[in-house]
Amino acid sequence: MSNETKKYELVKSESIVHNGRTLYRIRALREFTISRGVAIKVGDIGGFVESENNLSQEDICWIFDDAKVYENAKICGDAKICCDAKVFGNAKVWGDAFVLDDAEVWGNAKICDKARIFGKAAIFENAEISDYSQVYENAIVSDTAWVFGNAKIYGNAKICEKAQIYGNAEVKGDACICGSSLVCNVAEIGKNKKIKNGKYIFKSLNVDETLSKIEPICYKISFAVRVIELKLPIEQGYIESLVSQFAEYDKLADSFCGRTYLSPKEKEILAMLSQCKEDVKILKK
Repeated sequence: MSNETKKYELVKSESIVHNGRTLYRIRALREFTISRGVAIKVGDIGGFVESENNLSQEDICWIFDDAKVYENAKICGDAKICCDAKVFGNAKVWGDAFVLDDAEVWGNAKICDKARIFGKAAIFENAEISDYSQVYENAIVSDTAWVFGNAKIYGNAKICEKAQIYGNAEVKGDACICGSSLVCNVAEIGKNKKIKNGKYIFKSLNVDETLSKIEPICYKISFAVRVIELKLPIEQGYIESLVSQFAEYDKLADSFCGRTYLSPKEKEILAMLSQCKEDVKILKK
């Protein structure tokens, strides 16, 4: 690739030796804009890489501050590596992911989508962090563990082996999740609790209470749709109120994530929410 098409160059005069590897500062050769409107200008100095294989020349990813990417690690897409973060080994960071502060990612770990790794978090081996999930403070995710959805791992928590954490789950404190465990929905695991051997953790719904709240609003929404279909008058403010009320229950479907069994009432709730969601689309038109 010629210098005319490259987005950055290695500054040979600004090198450091880190873990026995010679790393070089990067310097922007052309102007481009990364997410949130942050502009990288010609001549801007970035972090450190071992070679041009570590940071894509085509995408809008960037390495900031004193962050370091080396060995066979690869940064691409719109990913950002900042502060004193380190990405090495065969790790890959892409999408709109952030790795910052003193966080470290190595081994064959993968960080993608809008995941955020910060604090002194460590992600390694074959672990994967994706979607909108966050791992921070002193948390560790390793082995083939997978954190996704809107999950948060923090404190001194450890996620390892084949564990999966997802939905809106939070694992914190000195908790350790391992084996083939699944932690999802809005479950919170904290203190020094240990979950292993494939245990499934959910925060259960009070189905009777939930049904009693959902049924009236879903009925009103269904009736409003019928009124619209018949081209009868209906106040816009009333429609907006119904849409706003339904928004409070829209995320309840996430409470069934990963479930292999649903009770009859839980199935009723899920079906009602699904139909109501379609009706709300009509109200929004």
